[in-house]
Amino acid sequence: MLDRHMEPLDHYLDSCKYFHGHLLAGEYSCRSWALLHNFQPYCPRAKPAQTYKSPAHRLNGFVYHDNWLHNLLISASMGGYRQ
Repeated sequence: MLDRHMEPLDHYLDSCKYFHGHLLAGEYSCRSWALLHNFQPYCPRAKPAQTYKSPAHRLNGFVYHDNWLHNLLISASMGGYRQ
């Protein structure tokens, strides 16, 4: 199960030539990939898509908005705290 998530990350790191520049830039790059990976919607044919919209929806149990990009922006702007 872990390989399903590590293979796209490895492909992303390979395509951006791993870590060029400062260590902090590499950390930000990995964090941005993880955010996008968690908020992108499941494929409609996937089994989890019948119940959940994205991995973040599965983890949190709720969504703020029907649009996945709006969910990403709201979650990122609130610092992870729900009001």
